[in-house]
This record gives sequence, C-alpha cells and structure tokens, in this order.
Amino acid sequence: MLIHMATGLGKTRTAVALVKSLLESGMCKRILFVVDRRMLAKQAKDDGFSLISAIYSSSWISTSNFRTSRHASAHVVVIDTLEIIHSDLPASFYDLIIVDECHRGINVNRKLVFDHFLYSYLRFY
Repeated sequence: MLIHMATGLGKTRTAVALVKSLLESGMCKRILFVVDRRMLAKQAKDDGFSLISAIYSSSWISTSNFRTSRHASAHVVVIDTLEIIHSDLPASFYDLIIVDECHRGINVNRKLVFDHFLYSYLRFY
C-alpha cells in the first residue's frame, strides 16, 4: 500500500494510528518504522510513537542497542542503520515495515535490505 501525503499533514501520526490498531487486533506483534534521517527518527519516536507508549513500547534502534531493544513492539530506525544490522535480524522478525521519506535514499544496496525481509514474507504465503 502506498500513501502519498504532503508535508505536515500527519503521515507519521497516521502510521502510528495504523500501528496501534494492528497491535491491538493482534494482527502484528512487531513493527519497523524506517526513516532516512536522524531528525525524522527522533520526531517519530518523540512525537509519534510516544502517543501509544503507555500501552506499546517503542525504541529508536541503533547499531549498539538493537539487541537489547528486540522486545519493543515498534522499532524506529534510520535506513543507514538498517543497512548495517539487517543481516543480524531474522527475515521474519517484523510483521509490518513502514518506510517514511526513504524515497530519497533508496539505492541498490538498500533495495537488498528490504528484499531480505520481503522474500521471507513471500516464502510463508
């Protein structure tokens, strides 16, 4: 699914509402929210996922903390970090991956990162 919204219309909050609904329904247990800049990761964690943090845990994943944050319901990660750590994650680790503003930074190597998760998903269906 692709949602295109102009800047400032609440894409992150819309995504957080979707995440909350999916977690509440049990359709998803772990969600990855991918951004292309640290500023967007901070914004997503502090302004977006903080809205549901009383019920569902979230963590901004870095190369140094992703092992200790494995049990959070929602992970926020910068694409550069995901490129480094994706091979250490089981391909079926996330039930949903949301990519926000990453169209600026997608290249062949980063496509391989997403393919790591996609091909696992396709094998189950």
